Amino acid sequence: MDAHDSPTAPPALASLAVLGQRIRRLSTTTLRDAWRLAEAEATLALTAWRLAQRDGKSDAYAVYAAALEREAQAAGLLQSRLAAASRRAV
Repeated sequence: MDAHDSPTAPPALASLAVLGQRIRRLSTTTLRDAWRLAEAEATLALTAWRLAQRDGKSDAYAVYAAALEREAQAAGLLQSRLAAASRRAV
């Protein structure tokens, strides 16, 4: 029985368990593509922040920071997958 099946698991914990199961089913190629897309979005957001007018800098920075966080999360998922694959290959 996992956290999702437990009748006493908090809803947030159950949702995380389901999300974890779905992520584990993604292929390494899909994770790599997600990271590349997130990296491109972060690059575009950085450019938008740099080019933003003074009154838009704060909002543009918030968009960039969020994009950078998504890129870091995608990179972390890919890194974990590649490390697990490497351990299995040994």
